[in-house]
Amino acid sequence: MIIRHATIDDVPALCRLFEQLGYTIALPDVTAMLAHSEANGSRVLVAETAGTPCGAIVLHVIQPLHETGKWGLISALIVDETLRGAGTGARLPEAAHDEARAGLHAD
Repeated sequence: MIIRHATIDDVPALCRLFEQLGYTIALPDVTAMLAHSEANGSRVLVAETAGTPCGAIVLHVIQPLHETGKWGLISALIVDETLRGAGTGARLPEAAHDEARAGLHAD
């Protein structure tokens, strides 16, 4: 399994993963969000097995009013229902934490 930044090519798989959690989201909405994610202070990481996305985590960079520095906020963590229990759900937050360490408060 590898963990990498999501690309526009991952949008159908991301929609499928969110649907497993009961969310119905449109491809154009996810495509637009992903296209502007880094400019908006967000990162979407994808776990991939055998060339297929099997999980994702969404990290937002926020600037709290009461603290200096920036924080990372995780708004979504998804693992394909057929692959749960294999450690993907533990590795994605670790990868998001590593991503956040590049300039955020990440304790």
